[in-house]
Amino acid sequence: ILLSRVRNLLAIKESFRVSEQNKVNQELLKAKEAIIRTVETDELTGVLTKQAFYIHVRDYLKNHPGSNYQIVRFDLDYFSLINDVLGVKTGDRILKDIGQQILHFQKTTNEVLVSGHIEVDHFAILWVSGKVTIEELFSYIDGWLKKNHKAYNLNCRIGIYNITDPSIDPALMCDRALQALRSTKGLFSQRIAYYDDSIRKIRMAETELTSEMEGALAQNQFEIYYQPQYNYETKEIVGAEALVRWNHPHKGLLTPNIFLPLFERNGLIVDLDNYVWDKVCQQLVLWRKKFPDWKIPISVNISRVDTYGEDLCTRLKKLVHKYHLPYKLLRLEITESAYVGDAKRLCKIVEQLTKIGFMVEMDDFGSAYSSLIMLKDI
Repeated sequence: ILLSRVRNLLAIKESFRVSEQNKVNQELLKAKEAIIRTVETDELTGVLTKQAFYIHVRDYLKNHPGSNYQIVRFDLDYFSLINDVLGVKTGDRILKDIGQQILHFQKTTNEVLVSGHIEVDHFAILWVSGKVTIEELFSYIDGWLKKNHKAYNLNCRIGIYNITDPSIDPALMCDRALQALRSTKGLFSQRIAYYDDSIRKIRMAETELTSEMEGALAQNQFEIYYQPQYNYETKEIVGAEALVRWNHPHKGLLTPNIFLPLFERNGLIVDLDNYVWDKVCQQLVLWRKKFPDWKIPISVNISRVDTYGEDLCTRLKKLVHKYHLPYKLLRLEITESAYVGDAKRLCKIVEQLTKIGFMVEMDDFGSAYSSLIMLKDI
């Protein structure tokens, strides 16, 4: 009897120990899950971080084979101007609100499976076809923006990639959705686009052009054309704008919209601008020799990438000195959109250039957000 009771007591004690250990394990598991959620969750928006989004998409596609999945990526037009003009706090509040709306949509529908904050104002979701369409998702987000942030005139754009091969890296899927999204930039009527073979061909053509750029510069394949600026009141030509074209040996004459964005992305825009500025100065020298009283200024473009170089003022100053030109003959055009992000820094550069003696002009005025405020500050 005594031995039996001892055995029972030991069994009860062991059972109690196991129970306590299970409680500890459960607490540790909960703590671990909480840590993982904290690490994976974007602190600002509440949805997954970029890397966590990629991991969850990969895991979901692996564990739930199917053929109706899509990566949907969207952003907001001119969002960076919100930060620049109204402040980062305002921008963060909008991003937080968007993140909460996406989570609400994810909880109340079966179509949004995974959601993440990719970068700045870019969000992405793993979508499965169901009762709700992507067009309805777009209308929901766009309508919510118009209703709750009407003062900022925010427009949403969406790019969609149909997942045909679940084994593809989710980062590549997001990139393809981004390519589709970018195809709508500058289009007022089209704000939803699907990644398809035409976009793939465009990307391949861009890659081919990118590989030829340095050689084209070395071979002087770029030609300068001058668009006159005419004063209808005085019936005189008062200036001209230098426009660059790529006279490609196989593709013919390429317009700037085809190659300039590529130059800006790979950094070669600085070399191209130096090339154009130099050619314009050479042409001014020829015109001044032929027409001694030449007073017509030529405007050249300054790209956003140029403004990040600390030697911009020095480069331009050396250039006019090299060709013995007065500063007033070389005018500098900076697009309004270049001021987005760090207008104060660019204003300082403009101030330095005008002090040297250059005339600085704003190009594409009215194309960005809150143009009059921007113009006033500059």
